Amino acid sequence: MNQNAHALLPEKPKAPKVIAIVCLLLAWLFAILPIPLISTLLTVAFNIVAFILAIVCLTRQAMILGISVIIGTAFTIILYVSSYPLLFGSAFLAASKTGHLSSKPLFAAQSHRDTEALIDGAWAGEYFFSKMPSVKFSVNLSENKDRSITGKSKEVVRLNDREETIEAEWTGTRTRENIRLDKIFTINNTQQKIRYEGNLASDRSRISGNWSIPGTKRQGTFKLTKTNK
Repeated sequence: MNQNAHALLPEKPKAPKVIAIVCLLLAWLFAILPIPLISTLLTVAFNIVAFILAIVCLTRQAMILGISVIIGTAFTIILYVSSYPLLFGSAFLAASKTGHLSSKPLFAAQSHRDTEALIDGAWAGEYFFSKMPSVKFSVNLSENKDRSITGKSKEVVRLNDREETIEAEWTGTRTRENIRLDKIFTINNTQQKIRYEGNLASDRSRISGNWSIPGTKRQGTFKLTKTNK
């Protein structure tokens, strides 16, 4: 009777044991995945669940499994911490080799760069026509706090079979590395405007892009080189 009664007792549920092992394995998996925020959240979540289920196993006399899972949760923390040099070490080395490593945070560096007056100073310019000689000029530009730009330039042009010096006023704006400038001058009592749109080089010493005359099809390319670096 005792043996039969013992045989009829319900078996202890295996679900906590299985779930504890599965959660522990998932915690290990997410600990080594290179997805910073998601990996952290899921690693911590699965590790906590595995630890709680390990305590449940201990209370149900599954001592070996419970202790093993607890040790496994501790190993998860070690695995997660040790994975950081592996994940970010290669990126650090690549950045240092290419010269893109900065001691300042990226956001701070970009914000500082965008608030600097990057194009203040004297520039030597040259614009190009299709199948015609290029024209050289000099311009002094000033950048204001609101990123607006003003300036004055001089260039020698050939008018009526003689060379004349043309002075022009410049206005424009800068949005990070994008430069837009309008050159306004007067020839034969007629005011004209030429628009320059280009990009500031990473070393801040060159601007290159395209010029056009609004309302016409005349256009070409230009370059500006800073002369007072």
